[in-house]
Amino acid sequence: PEVVKFRRAHQYAFAPAEYGKGAPFTWKSAQNTDTPDWNNKSLMLHYYDKTRGPELAILINGEAGNVDFTLPSGRVWKRVIDTQQYWDLPATLTTLAKPQRLSNNIWPDAPETVPGSVYGVQARSIVILEAQ
Repeated sequence: PEVVKFRRAHQYAFAPAEYGKGAPFTWKSAQNTDTPDWNNKSLMLHYYDKTRGPELAILINGEAGNVDFTLPSGRVWKRVIDTQQYWDLPATLTTLAKPQRLSNNIWPDAPETVPGSVYGVQARSIVILEAQ
């Protein structure tokens, strides 16, 4: 239910009325360059037009190993969704005092600030950050 709630609140990004015509996003490399390597399995999708909704950085790592993503600078980024296995491990859930059968990888109402300008993404994971 939380992912659906987040998607509805960000329709400009996840369910736009039109694709391709003046879309408020750009594809970037994991190093935050405007020239993504389409043969690579790690890419950033950056929704930058704040007039349509909050600025988002979607970090996609389809690689077999971890990838460090360089975030767009000059913003405070908050983690909203992080599909990395870490958030659902029993040790993590115990440390955070969460129920063992509850997924702990989405925080739409209370996103945490991401420290620094680089975000490490584990293999085969997707992270959604929102600029504040």
